[in-house]
Formats: sequence, C-alpha cells, structure tokens
Amino acid sequence: MTTKSIFTIFFGLSIIYSPLHSQVTIGNNKEPEKFSVLELISNNSQGLRLPQLETAKRNEISDTYGSMEEMMGLTIYNTTTHCVNVWNGTKWIDWCAPTTDPRDIYPQDKSGNYILSGKVCYDVYVTDWNYAENNNCLPLASRVDAFANGYSFTYKFTGSATFSNLTFEVIDPNGLVASKNLSGNDLTLTFSNDVKIKAKGTTKDNPLKVFVVAVFKDNTGNIKQIALEISVQDCTCGCAIKVGTNTWLTFMCYNLGVPESTKSLSPLEQSNTFSTAVVADLPNDSTIYGALYQWGRKTDGHQMRNSQTYPNPLQASVAGNLDANGQVLLPAAYGKFVLSVATVGIDVDWRNPSDLTLWNSGTETNPVKTINDPCPTGWRVPTYAEWTAVYNAKGTYYTTTWLDAAAGKTSGMLFTPVGSSQPTLFLPGGGYRNGNSGAIIYNNPYGHYWSSYTYVSGSNYAYTFQVGKNATITYPNFAGGMLVIGRSVRCIAE
Repeated sequence: MTTKSIFTIFFGLSIIYSPLHSQVTIGNNKEPEKFSVLELISNNSQGLRLPQLETAKRNEISDTYGSMEEMMGLTIYNTTTHCVNVWNGTKWIDWCAPTTDPRDIYPQDKSGNYILSGKVCYDVYVTDWNYAENNNCLPLASRVDAFANGYSFTYKFTGSATFSNLTFEVIDPNGLVASKNLSGNDLTLTFSNDVKIKAKGTTKDNPLKVFVVAVFKDNTGNIKQIALEISVQDCTCGCAIKVGTNTWLTFMCYNLGVPESTKSLSPLEQSNTFSTAVVADLPNDSTIYGALYQWGRKTDGHQMRNSQTYPNPLQASVAGNLDANGQVLLPAAYGKFVLSVATVGIDVDWRNPSDLTLWNSGTETNPVKTINDPCPTGWRVPTYAEWTAVYNAKGTYYTTTWLDAAAGKTSGMLFTPVGSSQPTLFLPGGGYRNGNSGAIIYNNPYGHYWSSYTYVSGSNYAYTFQVGKNATITYPNFAGGMLVIGRSVRCIAE
C-alpha cells in the first residue's frame, strides 16, 4: 500500500472506532448507529463501488471457494450481466432477476391468437452416455450439441390479433443466462459460457430450467402472459438424425396424437410395442401411429382416426365457415374430417380457396411457425428442405431398416447412424386417411409425413416424406399429397 493510500484512509476520511462493538463510520464524524457494524456516509456526492468481475472470473471464485461457509454473502458487480451478484452458499443470486414471478400474477393467454416460439430444450453435449445404461440420453455420436454454433438464441412473439405493451421477463434460478436483448417483438438470450459445466450430468429427469415469460395486453385490453419452460440438460432433446458432416436435425421422438405413455419410449421400444392381440387392428391403433392431420389444420379433433366426417369443403367466402386464422369455425364441421369428392383442381383441399401459408408464413429456409401449426411450443412442422436433407443423407450418414407389422412389432422404419448399432429415429407406417371417404388406407404398409411446404400445379399439393415397403419404390421417398388427405405429423425442433 502506498503512503498516499495510507494517508487517504486514516486522514482523508473521518473514522470513528468503537472498541466495544467494533463499529466503523466512514465519511462523517459521527458515532455508528447501534445496529450498524459499518456505516458509509456519502455526503450526497459519492457512492460505493463493488469489486468488478465478469461471469467467468466470478465463477472461478465459487468453483474454488464456494464450499466454504465463510464465502456466503460475498458480493460483486457482474460486468457481463451488469448486475449485482451475491453468493448464498449454493449459487450466485442475481439482483436483477424479477422479485415477483409474472406467472403468478397474470393469467395465461388461452385465445390461440398469440404464440411465443423458440427453442425449449438445449443439450449441453458433455457426457458420453452408455446406451445400455441410459437409452433416453444416448451417446454423443447420436446427439446434437445445442451450443456448437454459439450461445445466443432468439425467441419470437407473434399474434394474429392486435396486442400492445409487450415485455419479457426471464426467470433464471440457476444463473444460466449471461445477457438478454430485446429488439421489437424478439428476445435474444445469450447463455453463459459455463453453461456446459453447470448442466453436466443432468438428464431429462433433472434438467436445469429457464423460464421466458411474455406479458402483454391482448386485443381486448386485458393483461395476459405466455410462458416458455426451457430445459438445459446433458441429454438428447429429441430423436436426432444426421444429415451432414456436423449437422443433425432433431425430431420429436413420436408422432402427434400418441398417448402420454408412448412419449417416453425410445425408437427401438416403439418398434417393439404391439402384441398379438392388436396386430389385426393396426390401422386403427394410435398407440404408436398417432393422429392423421389434414394439411394446414390445427388440433381440433378432426385428426383423430375415428373422428366424424363432414361432406364438403368449406367455402372461405361464406361467413361463419372459417375463423380469422383460416380454421374451421362452422359448428357442423368443427372437429370433423372434411371430405372432398374431387381428385384434381382446387377442391382437393378441405377449404376453398386454399391458403398455402397456414403452417408456415415464412420461407423454406426461414420458416415462421403460425398459430395453426399443431406442434407444441418449441416444435413445428418440418419444411420440405428439412425432409429433403433427411432423404439425401441415406446411405452416407444413416441406414434404414423396415419392420413389418407382426406380433410385438410396429410397422415402420428405423433410422440408424452409420457406425452405430442403435437407431435414433423411428417413423411408423400408420397409413393415411382417404380424403374422399374418410377411410384409413393401409393396404401396402407405409407412412406419409407432412411438410409445411405446398405448391400449386393443376392441383393443390403439399410435399410429404414417405417410409414404407414396396418392391418398386426406394424408401425413404417423396410424394405430393392432396391437402384434404389425413397424414402423420412428426414435429421438428425450432
């Protein structure tokens, strides 16, 4: 310490010392209050500056000394997040975090007019799990590193109805987020560079959580909120398929419409689910096959394999047929599978005229999920480009095995990465629902999976990804599908 520093401390400041209580006042010639061990008097001109540390340096301290009881209460100013942080003996507490959880204050929006979209699961990609011991997390060779291309991710708020006063709150009990940036209706989260260390060893059963809450006034002027629950884990977030040297696509591990008990099954377990008693009724069993959606429709009951039918396409020009989002509103048709007798032309859709943006209001390379997309938060209907990438990767990055329906087996195709013995994706061949009659067609086992891409060429079609068994067709394959037909939906991670 320099002579000047010593002089400043002992003579430049007024210090009152009380041996009885070891109390100190700095900044004024007064006795400390009885309740204070240290009093700083600013004289209305100066402040207290805390030690300045970035997140990485802060964590070096807690990694080294965090287990010491004496470290509890250590306080610093975090120059990464621009917030005061206090060590509570277990973790760093961020003083910038909201003191009141908006999820406990504002009602959840249930109108269906607003969505908050973005990634809801992050695999930190650290532990190379043994498949035999943990087949729900998979070894690294079959997983996707969520942070391979950076630590920043954007969440988008959109609405088909008017809204105002949009704000975002981030609930981050584990200190995983380093910074937040709001731009218009988009919120960008940048995770801290130690997120992999913090989440190491976590699985689907015990992930670390971050919550993003959008609070806004809806078109009626009422305050509402939409919350996303984000999981950060050292475990696969879905079922991945390799499509390039360092490129994987993460799909949901099951078709939309399956029961909850199916959702926890691995690809191999799904392929070995049925028993002899149900083999004869495979076309109507949704345990693994799931629901059959008409293109562009939301989940309203029409997708059920045994839903009732409505005889004619709905004319958009007739008031009361469709709602503001282009979905079925007519009570007599709502929740029903809409039929069409046409095989070409504009009437091969369940509505007239067709709306080719119902599931994707963006482009193939920059898709924008819509209100009508039936996939849950964090997921969307795959684009044609994404299914094309899967199609082109066969033989180079994965191999396929077709399974026939049999006792204890589900008809479908297993996808296995080259060099691995464990499949990472199973697409069951659940047939399709005929758009003219509503009957489920299963005479030659295969499955058709919708993409969000449509085209008009004499008829209205959407591209579908096919799996199946046919001596004259090489599977996987592509085909155009009339929008009125009911087909499977396998969601892809946003």
